[in-house]
Amino acid sequence: DGEEIEEEKEKSKEEICEERYNQKIRQHKSRSDYSRRISDFLQIYRDCDDNKYGGTSLLIVGNSMKMIGKAEDATALYFEAYEKYKDNFYPISGRGLYNYIEIKYAYGACDKVETYVPIYLANENFNNNLHHNLNHLLTKCKEIREKQEKCKLFYGTGDRGKLDVVFVGDGYTDMKKFEEDVKLSVDEGIFGYKFMKDQKDKFNIYLVNEQAGGMCKGDVSWPMCNCKYSEIWKVASVCPTDRVVVLSRENFRSCANFGTVAYNSFTKSKSKKDKARLILHETGHSFYSLVDEYIEESVGDKPGAPNCFNSKSEAENYWVNTLGLEKDIDFKFYTGCSYVGDNVRGTKCTVMGGESCGHDDKKEYGKINEAHISDFMGGYS
Repeated sequence: DGEEIEEEKEKSKEEICEERYNQKIRQHKSRSDYSRRISDFLQIYRDCDDNKYGGTSLLIVGNSMKMIGKAEDATALYFEAYEKYKDNFYPISGRGLYNYIEIKYAYGACDKVETYVPIYLANENFNNNLHHNLNHLLTKCKEIREKQEKCKLFYGTGDRGKLDVVFVGDGYTDMKKFEEDVKLSVDEGIFGYKFMKDQKDKFNIYLVNEQAGGMCKGDVSWPMCNCKYSEIWKVASVCPTDRVVVLSRENFRSCANFGTVAYNSFTKSKSKKDKARLILHETGHSFYSLVDEYIEESVGDKPGAPNCFNSKSEAENYWVNTLGLEKDIDFKFYTGCSYVGDNVRGTKCTVMGGESCGHDDKKEYGKINEAHISDFMGGYS
């Protein structure tokens, strides 16, 4: 292709580039062969990089790279178009910079957005019809920054694919005290014994570094969790959020929603040991959907997998065939769980049990719950 330019002396280089460019545009109009498109227009760019047809070809290559998922390569090409043509071909340079900014925003690089949007806006030669979109990206990045300032990574790498846990304080006026309570909850509660310590690398733990109050009411009759679920979730949403743990200064009986939020009264629980056990118990509900393993007839009959069933046969079938456990080695049969005396559990005493089961000292989930937790955490890395 490069030889054509030398051979066709009667035509200018730009005219030859225009012909080649238009020919490839026609050829690729109805094609979705991005590899061929990249090859064809990249060659035009190389041969015609000193005119607008080469510059426009570079943008087409960038667009094609983006379409096949090579965003990093596309970003580099867009920025090359911006830099190379900013002194002569303004539409090409401006479009290159705009596309570069869009991809950087999509991948969370607000530092690049905040650097290059003002440069675009200040250039009178760039398309001002895009100013509204760019100002919108700046606004969104400002909101992201504000969220980041409120969200503190307490433990973990922050990488995707982990279980994201967010601690929210209710009624704390001293954020240092709140952070101390989070540390106790994490070190002595969530990761309070060996089995859970072995799961640590699959967690990211955040805390919301903001004073908040009035999210839970004190002295409320249980089992009603009288806390403002939607408000709590909104506060937590400044961080990546899979599960929420509320530490409250209000005095109430702690409770949890399966698979979402644990509400912990750190006023009702006095000692560090009580608080650590409380966290392990309530997050057993909210993280892993474990049911209570004690009797409280007034609450009603609420059995459920993995740890409490109506009958021995139902329990054995689940524990053996679903969790892969062995009878008499990993579990036996004990009566009383999910608030009713006739229901069946497989471990005498776990952290999900009540005071009659060594409430003050027991800080383990037991074989059944651990097998279930292992399966659940297998979805995280």
